[in-house]
Amino acid sequence: MAIVRVDFSTSQPSEFASSVSGVINSTMQNTLGVPPKENYIVCHGHPSGAILYDPENCSADRLESIVFIQITINQGRSVELKAQFLNELNRNLVRTGYLKAENIFINIVEVARENWSFGIGNV
Repeated sequence: MAIVRVDFSTSQPSEFASSVSGVINSTMQNTLGVPPKENYIVCHGHPSGAILYDPENCSADRLESIVFIQITINQGRSVELKAQFLNELNRNLVRTGYLKAENIFINIVEVARENWSFGIGNV
C-alpha cells in the first residue's frame, strides 16, 4: 500500500501532474514492488505565495521549479532498497524534462500495517 502526495507550483505546465505521477507510479512498482492497485497518488499545484520558504535558502524563481513528494508506505524495506528507489525516482523525474535533480524533494514515511484504514476500518 502506498499513498503519495505531490506538491508543486501551478506555474508548471498542465501535463506536469500526470507525467510526474506516472513516473512515481512506475518507479514504485518496479523498485519497491508496490502493486498498481495499492498505489494512490494525489497531485496538488499551489499558486505563487502558497509555499513558504527562506529567501536566503531558496530564490523565488527556483521555488517555481521545486516539487515536494511525500510517499507513505508500509514498513519493512531495507535502507539500501529505499536509497536505490530514491536515486531511481530522482533520475526518472529528471528525464521528464520538467525538473532538475536539485529541485526534487522526496520524503518517505513508513508506517506499520495496522495504521492503515480503507474507509471500512483497519486492515
